[in-house]
Amino acid sequence: MPNFDGAGGREGPRLEVNSENINRNERRGEEMGAKQKLNSANIVGALVVAAFIGGAFGSWTMFAIATAVLVVAAVYTGDIRR
Repeated sequence: MPNFDGAGGREGPRLEVNSENINRNERRGEEMGAKQKLNSANIVGALVVAAFIGGAFGSWTMFAIATAVLVVAAVYTGDIRR
């Protein structure tokens, strides 16, 4: 049962807003930029597609080959940038 105060408002845990809560995505003092996010998304996508291919063939070797081919193709086409 919720705990209500006398003024009709609900009491509960209070969220403190400070710089630590706002900057949760920081890694070693640097925020992750758009390029890194896109590169990560491309690699995760390649791994998911490679997992389906490897699962369809029932082979870890096919998974590894598909991962390599997809990542190299993404780098070649410019989807993954340095």
